[in-house]
Amino acid sequence: MDDSIPLFAFVGRVTAQKGVHLILDIAEHIIQKFEYKVQFLVGGPANMREPYSAGCAHKMWNLRNKYPNCFWAAPEEFFTDGSLVNRGADFGLMPSVFEPGGIVQHEFFVGATPVIAFKTGGLKDSVIEYNWDSEEGSGYTFESHTPGDFILPWTELLELTKTNRNTISSERMLSKPPWTVRLSLRLG
Repeated sequence: MDDSIPLFAFVGRVTAQKGVHLILDIAEHIIQKFEYKVQFLVGGPANMREPYSAGCAHKMWNLRNKYPNCFWAAPEEFFTDGSLVNRGADFGLMPSVFEPGGIVQHEFFVGATPVIAFKTGGLKDSVIEYNWDSEEGSGYTFESHTPGDFILPWTELLELTKTNRNTISSERMLSKPPWTVRLSLRLG
């Protein structure tokens, strides 16, 4: 892993509720647009008896084979490294179609990792839109559950990473409580 390349991670079940297809739908575009300077990790099991999960698993295997340095997933396995990913990722991904409360975003926050989430249920209440002026917030949300809307925060974040603007230190992020996490872009 190269710490100068941002890592975007999903941890959870590969089900229609979790919206994993959005990650898979935009991954190749993001990888190519940002010249292979981005990494994806999708950690979670896919039930091969469910058509949605099986379809996502096949897309994951294809992306992993096509972009081995940029995309990792093992949908045939139960993912056991969630707590490491919560601390090690630059951004947590939560494109859930619905999420009554949500626990995983709080696990990312405890790891001082901001989240990109669909504005629904408990996610809209707990993922506070990051404000560059005040340097407060816990991530980014998107309004419409479509690849086009999901990709909007990524473009801004990756452009900032690419040009090394608006760097905010991990030390300052870790000094804040989880509900007001400061955004961190690990830049080279």
